[in-house]
Amino acid sequence: MNDQLHILLVDDNPEDRALFIRELRRDFPNLQINQITDAKHFARALESDKGDLVITDYQLRWSDGLAVLRSIKARWPECPVIMFTGTGSEEVAVEAMKAGLDDYVLKGANQYARLPGAVQRAVERKKHLRAAQSGGAITAFAENGIHRPARGRPGPCLQQCAHHDQRPR
Repeated sequence: MNDQLHILLVDDNPEDRALFIRELRRDFPNLQINQITDAKHFARALESDKGDLVITDYQLRWSDGLAVLRSIKARWPECPVIMFTGTGSEEVAVEAMKAGLDDYVLKGANQYARLPGAVQRAVERKKHLRAAQSGGAITAFAENGIHRPARGRPGPCLQQCAHHDQRPR
């Protein structure tokens, strides 16, 4: 990915933030991160221009990840949010997904490597959603081998068509 990626990183643990940043910079060298460590900085970030994505911990000294998620979605409904936490539960994950969370990744030594993939998927979903909302839905679907059959629901392109020189992947 060559474009600059702007991430709001909401976590009050400096060691965890350093690990996130190190792991993400491997895949996203043009990364710009706004580190949010307290309620005052979070409120300021909500008033400024939004980032491309938010990564939040669940357990914060001044709030929790569900409140952060709800605040982000209230202000920027289309902004992807990933919760990266070691203290949540299955109930928290389900509640967060219902509130619009894009991904839920558990903190742990073997889980940090999952973070760049989760970020990439969230950014791609946002890009396709934006294309669909701006009238580029057919192009976005066609680029991924998905077309609208006669009934109007998206489905895979099962035959060669004007958009593809070959069958879908």
